[in-house]
Amino acid sequence: GVLCFTGSGPQPRKDLQALAMTKGYQCTENVNACTALVCEDPNGSSSKLKRAKAKGIQLMGYNEFLSLMK
Repeated sequence: GVLCFTGSGPQPRKDLQALAMTKGYQCTENVNACTALVCEDPNGSSSKLKRAKAKGIQLMGYNEFLSLMK
């Protein structure tokens, strides 16, 4: 899968991206090119969240992301 990150995470974004890549994920800054958007609050209203929801892209909170990476 391809992940995109938005908002403030529990660690610097580059660290979260590096973790995802060790698990075989790719990372992008482009919401239109991702399969899942990792965010603080999946119910938020940022422009990235709105675009992801409109395109049917999976939304994932940072806690869910971190448990997936274990």
